[in-house]
Amino acid sequence: MISLDENAFEEMRLSSGEVLFKQGSRCNFSYILNQGHVICFSLSNDNRVIPVFSVKNNGLIGEDAIFSEDGKHKYYAVALKDSQLTKLPRKDILTYINSAGDWIKKILFDLAEKVTNTNALISEHKILSERLNAGETLSLQEEKLLLKAIR
Repeated sequence: MISLDENAFEEMRLSSGEVLFKQGSRCNFSYILNQGHVICFSLSNDNRVIPVFSVKNNGLIGEDAIFSEDGKHKYYAVALKDSQLTKLPRKDILTYINSAGDWIKKILFDLAEKVTNTNALISEHKILSERLNAGETLSLQEEKLLLKAIR
């Protein structure tokens, strides 16, 4: 039986416009969104906001960086609405995954790499489509909020 530090799974709150993490920052946690709205996005070379995915009221954020080779976030995550999240420590997730078998770790790392490559392609080619961007159409005001948050 794996022993995880139950106290490490703490709750946190973000206000609208607050940054959860920045692209390129070290991943120490993944997050479960319990309530609110967090948009995950990258920037094109001309600083256009390219939504990667959107999480509303329930979902996982930052898990792909847990399984990446460099352990860094590949996109920005910013609250569009006041949000409540649960922090999941990277070390505890990796401890659990490592105990489950090498093949599970290989699958998760492979999937994370594919997601990272797809996100890079979408950003590089400035691809904006409802299907690729989780149906998220950002208003000009929301885009300004996101750009201000990461500056």
